[in-house]
Amino acid sequence: MKKIFLFMIGLFVLLFGVLTFAYFNIKPQKINKIINYFTEIRYKNEPKNILEREAKKQIGKVITYDFSQRYYNSGRPLDKSTGVCTDVVGDALKSLGYDLRKKVFNDIKKHPKLYRDSPDININFRRAKNLNIYFKRFEKSLPLSFDKKYLKEWKGGDLIIWKDHIAVISSLRRSDGIPYVISNHGRGVQLADIIDIWPTELVGHYRIKKIEK
Repeated sequence: MKKIFLFMIGLFVLLFGVLTFAYFNIKPQKINKIINYFTEIRYKNEPKNILEREAKKQIGKVITYDFSQRYYNSGRPLDKSTGVCTDVVGDALKSLGYDLRKKVFNDIKKHPKLYRDSPDININFRRAKNLNIYFKRFEKSLPLSFDKKYLKEWKGGDLIIWKDHIAVISSLRRSDGIPYVISNHGRGVQLADIIDIWPTELVGHYRIKKIEK
């Protein structure tokens, strides 16, 4: 019995050591490949919504988060393998002919007091708070509640905004009906189950009118 107990302790220590080594030594790109492998299994069907489809294309291609938060004359890093949460939405919309960068900038230029932000085409659209104001003004606002009677209002391609984060709703749902999101929240663009655990307040749920399905 004592030998079995010691064996179990040794196995636990070994496993802990392997996991600790992996956590501190495996590059985020490799972790992403593992995560994306299982993501593809769960999320292999082509989404019906075109915005969700464009966001999904970024999974496995945008593999890091732009922690530098630098100022870019192009509006985002030229390296398309990195970005922030707002770039997921901006890039997906741009591929559909919806230039979020220009739209937000033009509205802030006309109504700076609404945004409490100075007009700057290269940074305005990379702020979740600005996007929440813009979408509330021009796109379809939807319920924030996840009560069962409102779950049907959460559709693939919708945009969800917290005080400090934004994501695209996916058509993949948990067993309780809560949808996964497509998001870059630290390790590149991933399919993530974060809606009800994100630490800041949920402030917006929107659907783009011109590409609504």
